[in-house]
Amino acid sequence: MMKLYIPIAMIIIGASLPSNPVLAQSKFEIEHHIKAEDAPRKAVDMVNALPLRGKIKWYYEENLKGNSYEAKNKSDHHRYSIEFDTLGNFQDIEIDIRWNRMDTVVQSAISAELEQRFDFFKFRKIQIQYQDPTHVRDVIGKGPVRLAYPHRYEIVLEGKKDNFYQLYEVTFDQHGEWLKSYDILPGNSDVLEY
Repeated sequence: MMKLYIPIAMIIIGASLPSNPVLAQSKFEIEHHIKAEDAPRKAVDMVNALPLRGKIKWYYEENLKGNSYEAKNKSDHHRYSIEFDTLGNFQDIEIDIRWNRMDTVVQSAISAELEQRFDFFKFRKIQIQYQDPTHVRDVIGKGPVRLAYPHRYEIVLEGKKDNFYQLYEVTFDQHGEWLKSYDILPGNSDVLEY
């Protein structure tokens, strides 16, 4: 039986409608800090085989679309988050990235999209996301984040729309095209701030 430690709740109500960036889909997540032995052996073995330095923290995530496991690590000046399904199959890896490390064409596309949808916005966190398990070893390690592999950008931002400030999680493709967004309810951003 899994032991649960330090539950961290996050509720996100989201939107992906092109006409309005903040309506529609709902997303609910709760993360629990767990020990490595409580995660699927397949996931633990994969993470242990990666060239990560430092402590690896494991989490069990419950959500409406299906539960998952996540390994988090800070190594070589990068923060990594590696997600697996409940059987230990790889889902994606997310790496924190700075705005000034992104391609300027992508920056321009993202900025233009955000300026159309918000009166004001301020970035809180930017991650690059890779979903192909064959690229995991190549994107981990010293040096700049690898932009040559297919990827997405997940951005947590504070946005103002119609005189209302709200936290959002917005996903863009590798060219800066808007894919989806979620409203983050106040007080539930602990996990996003890892």
